[in-house]
Amino acid sequence: MWERLKEAAEAMFGRQGVTFEETPSSLVGETLPAKGFCDPSLFRFFDAMQDNMPNGCVVSIYNLHPKVVFIAATNRTVIAEVEQRRGYRKAA
Repeated sequence: MWERLKEAAEAMFGRQGVTFEETPSSLVGETLPAKGFCDPSLFRFFDAMQDNMPNGCVVSIYNLHPKVVFIAATNRTVIAEVEQRRGYRKAA
């Protein structure tokens, strides 16, 4: 399900420049762009992400300087679960 998105990320950042954690309902990617969140390759990846996301999926992006993390998932509930598990979201 996530192959096209992974290929787009690897094309922008190189195979060694991005790491993934994948489940059937989500894909978490981490990268260290040379210029952080303002890196032109990151903006090109955002464009490629729109073209390669499976229909109906959602994405959340974090600027955790110096790394950038993106979470793509089948719905917002899955993203919230990933965010909480990774410590990006505090439990209410």
